[in-house]
Amino acid sequence: MKVAYITAHNPHNPFSWSGTNYYMFKSLQAQGLDVTHVGKSLWPWSRHLPKPFQGIARRFDRQNNSSDDFMAAASKSAKLLEKELQSKPYDIIFTPVSSVECGSLNTSLPMVYLSDGTFRLLKDYYSYMMQQPEKVREHKDFLEAKIIERADSLVFSSQWAANSAIQDYHTPPEKVHIVPFGPNIERVEDLNTILEQRQMDEIRLLFVGGDWERKGGPIAFETVRALNEMGIKAQLIVCGATPPEKHQAEYVSSRGYLQKHQPQQLEELISLLCSCHFMFVPSRADCTPIVFCEASAYALPVISTQTGGISSVVFEGENGYLLPLEATGEDFAKLIANIFQDREKYLQLAMSTRKTYEDKLNWNQWGSKVRQLLESLV
Repeated sequence: MKVAYITAHNPHNPFSWSGTNYYMFKSLQAQGLDVTHVGKSLWPWSRHLPKPFQGIARRFDRQNNSSDDFMAAASKSAKLLEKELQSKPYDIIFTPVSSVECGSLNTSLPMVYLSDGTFRLLKDYYSYMMQQPEKVREHKDFLEAKIIERADSLVFSSQWAANSAIQDYHTPPEKVHIVPFGPNIERVEDLNTILEQRQMDEIRLLFVGGDWERKGGPIAFETVRALNEMGIKAQLIVCGATPPEKHQAEYVSSRGYLQKHQPQQLEELISLLCSCHFMFVPSRADCTPIVFCEASAYALPVISTQTGGISSVVFEGENGYLLPLEATGEDFAKLIANIFQDREKYLQLAMSTRKTYEDKLNWNQWGSKVRQLLESLV
């Protein structure tokens, strides 16, 4: 089966959509599908320049982008994609998070559209989307509605997003499918190797996220402080964001951004996934964080919040626990202490966390389910 994988990003780049495009593309190929990237015509002209000049050119591009031209740009994107699709015969289109590029696409090919949310879910959920010009928000919603109606099947990573397609966009339920993602990491150690590195002399909480506020950094700080005040030695290790001065203490350490394509930094990340006891990201707003799949692969139980699509990647008592958004640092501290202080309970949770990865949260499962869906439409 010849699949046109439509995205304006580069699916061969492990940084595209935090690596998710890269792993989805590879997963479909691993299922024996003939997958071709369609969308290079959408790349800005700056990408065709030598690397030293690309940064300057991108700044020029941004200065010349106006929200007034949004629909015209979307229409132009669709025309460019239609031309690319004519370059070789395809059986079906698979396109992730591309409502702007593909909302006006005119093609007779069957189409599967994938996303981790819908515009109507996210427009008043993420602060950056609230700040967009109202006209742009209207255009984005219009294009989202068009692609949801046009696609033959929809794939979402959570029940939360699937419900929005059904309720907010009046999509027939039989057209909607929920398929969770896998971990965006090349290497997964065996379970014994991981657990051997997990010393039980103190609680090590791993916080991974670039947005300190949205990912719940202040609550994470309150939690580690509460644990230490309870007489339980604990530390918070932060990857990505830099905690502000008021959230810095001797029990908080920051490792900065760890790039998986850098061997030394990848090793540091893997070491943290092995040696820490919980992935603790009490998000204020999130879809389905890939980092929770990565934590599951490393038998690292997840502690987070009941918001967005998180309950479709963190299963209560299987690979972690979720508390309500209004939960305090003390609430999280009590939960974490209760699990950690019962060594047998903790080990059982760690092992079931790994099993959740093996059974549900891996790219082989994702690829198999999406392949079956694609085959059913051809």
